[in-house]
Amino acid sequence: MYHRDGPPVLKLNLDSITFIANHFGNPQNNFKSIHIAGTNGKGSSANMIASVLKESNFKVGLYTSPHLIDFRERIKINGKKISKSYVIKFVNENFLFLKKNKFSFFEITFALAISFFSRKGVDYAVIETGLGGRLDATNIIKPIVSLITNVGLDHQQFLGDSLEQIAYEKAGIIKKNTPIVISEFNKKTYPVFKKIAEKNLAKLFLAKKSNFSTDLDGDYQSLNIDGVVKTIEIIDKEIINNGKLKKGLLNVKKNMGFQGRWDVLGNNPLVIADAAHNFNAVLLVLNQLKKNSKKVHFIFGLSNDKKIENFTKILPSEFYYYLCSANVPRSMNVDKLEKVFYKKKYLKYECHESVKNACLSALKKSEKNDIIFICGSIFIVGEVLKHKFF
Repeated sequence: MYHRDGPPVLKLNLDSITFIANHFGNPQNNFKSIHIAGTNGKGSSANMIASVLKESNFKVGLYTSPHLIDFRERIKINGKKISKSYVIKFVNENFLFLKKNKFSFFEITFALAISFFSRKGVDYAVIETGLGGRLDATNIIKPIVSLITNVGLDHQQFLGDSLEQIAYEKAGIIKKNTPIVISEFNKKTYPVFKKIAEKNLAKLFLAKKSNFSTDLDGDYQSLNIDGVVKTIEIIDKEIINNGKLKKGLLNVKKNMGFQGRWDVLGNNPLVIADAAHNFNAVLLVLNQLKKNSKKVHFIFGLSNDKKIENFTKILPSEFYYYLCSANVPRSMNVDKLEKVFYKKKYLKYECHESVKNACLSALKKSEKNDIIFICGSIFIVGEVLKHKFF
C-alpha cells in the first residue's frame, strides 16, 4: 500500500474507483460532502470543518489520510473511529470482489469509507484527497463546496515540477456549478484556479483574514482557519452567527481526536511532534521554532521520495540533529541522510537506526529548559505517538 511502500503501489486514475463505487450502489451520493485538496493544511482544515459541523449537531463523517497510529483514524463519524468489527465485516463480505479486481489500498479504503458513511446516515462527510485531486480516488464525489488550502512543491513525480502544474492537479476537484474556496494563492497559482473555475461555472471565493482561533497549536494554523471560515459560511451562514463556528474551532482536538500537529507531548524539556513532511511545511515550523532562544534537539527523518538537499538548506545551524529512520519501507535510510548532512559542516548531528534510540538520546542530552522537536516524517511522528517514547 502507498501509505507504507510508496509509488509502486499507487494508481492515479478514476476507472477503478468508479467501478467499485458502482458495485456498492454509489454510496457517495447519499450524503452531502465537502472536498478538500492542497499541499499542506488538508488534514487540519478537514478536522476543523468536521468539528464545527459536529458542534452544529450534524452527524459528520470524516475521511483523511494517512493515519499516524491506527488505520481506523482515516474514517470517523463525529470523531469516533470506524469499528474494527465493521472493517473486518466489510473485507470478509467483499473479499473475492476486491481480490479479483486488484484495487489499490486507497481505493478500497475510500470505498469502505463512503459505504460506512452511507450506511450510518451521516448528514455531511468531509473528504480529504489523498494525492493531487484531478485523478485522486476521492474525486468521484459531488461536493456542495470544495476547498483548496495551498499549493507547494511536493510529489512532483506525480503532479508536475512547477506550481502551475501542481495547481492544475489540485484544481481538478473544482466541479461544475460548485463553489470553490482558496485558502492561499499567489501569482502563479491564482490564474490556474480562476481559469478552471470559470470553465466550470464555479463561483470562486478567496479566503479573507478572520478573527477566529483554534485549539490546534502552531502559528501556521492561522493560514488554515480563514479558508475553513469561508467554507463554513458557504455551507450555512447561521453556523457563524450562532457561535457554533467559534466553539467548533476551539474544540477540534476534543471533538475529532486530532493529533500530530504541533503536538505537545511533554514538558521539562518541552517535547513537540509535528507531522510536517515537505519543504513548505517544515519551513513553517522552523520559522516558529526559531522565535525562541532555547536549545533545540531536532529528531529528523524523511521519506524516500524527498530531496534531502532542499531541507538542509533551511535547517538552522544552531539546532542539534538526531537522524533516524522509521520502521516502514518508505522511510529514508539513515546512511543516505548522513551522506548529505556530512557535507554540511555547519550542521551538528548524530545517527540512529531507530526512532526509539533517537528519542532516548535526545532525552538524555536535553536540559529541562530545552526543546525536543520531532519532524520531517509522518511515520516517525506516528512511531513516537504509538510507542509513547515521551
